[in-house]
Amino acid sequence: MEKINIKKQIFKLGSILLWGLIIIFGNNCERNITRVKEDITAPNIISKININKINYDSVEIWWRTNEPCSSEILYSSNSQADTNRKTDKEYRQNHSLLLLDLQPQTNYYFTIVNNDIQGNTHTIDSNFTTLENYSVYMKEGWEKFREDEFEKAFNSFQSYLEYESDDFEAQLGSGWSALGAHMIDSARGYMLICNQQKPSHKDVLAGSNIVCYKDSLFYQAINYGEKLITGNDGLLTSFKKHYTFEYDSTLEGDDIALIVADSYIQINEYSEAQNILDRLESENDLIQTDSTYSKHLINYVDSLKSEWWKELKYLP
Repeated sequence: MEKINIKKQIFKLGSILLWGLIIIFGNNCERNITRVKEDITAPNIISKININKINYDSVEIWWRTNEPCSSEILYSSNSQADTNRKTDKEYRQNHSLLLLDLQPQTNYYFTIVNNDIQGNTHTIDSNFTTLENYSVYMKEGWEKFREDEFEKAFNSFQSYLEYESDDFEAQLGSGWSALGAHMIDSARGYMLICNQQKPSHKDVLAGSNIVCYKDSLFYQAINYGEKLITGNDGLLTSFKKHYTFEYDSTLEGDDIALIVADSYIQINEYSEAQNILDRLESENDLIQTDSTYSKHLINYVDSLKSEWWKELKYLP
């Protein structure tokens, strides 16, 4: 009988078993690779659709997806048509698109379209409404102010502040309008707010000077007024050229200087008042050694006030 080589038989069986395992696991790996390539799962939005920074002509829309995607927003004021689009082709999970040139107080319908790297698409619909075009209130406020309709001007600035509560110009307009409407408490309040924001602003200094003067706060009136009519080397030689109120050209630096001079008179600082008057009216014929000097000084200032302030509605 032929002898059986046991070692050869064992090696042969082991080789067959090894190739079988390679074929089995090799096929499984191939199937796994194929499964990744054939991903048909659509991306999904995993956050709320946040409508941020909504204004009368723009809006920002933010959302997050569960995988990197490109994004697009189709939008229109007509629910049946997507006539506008905003696109971001970058693949990301956090998405933010800014829509511009919108119409005020208009309802917009929009569709978010997300595409993942495999081309799977997910869409979702929503809507938003733009705000009222409140910028018109600012323009209207200054127009009414120029027309001396101070209460209407004040109301317009207040309407603007309902949307932009920290806006400096609207607060300044409110202060000046309240001043013209003889609402001293409101005028003082808004001028204080403006002082906190821009303490060196000329219109703030002028307005604060007038408010304090009308409220008989003469030391404060002097403080604000002198900041406006004083340069690095002391009192300016020409107050008129230094300041003119943008929204009322009849109010000039000379008027502020006269307020300062009269405020000095009210606290019996006649020499300081004279110093300012000498720059306002160099030929004033006031002689400080005269026994009736203070009376003449007061009468002279009163005559200037009557002449210069007759057209200024917010000065006495």
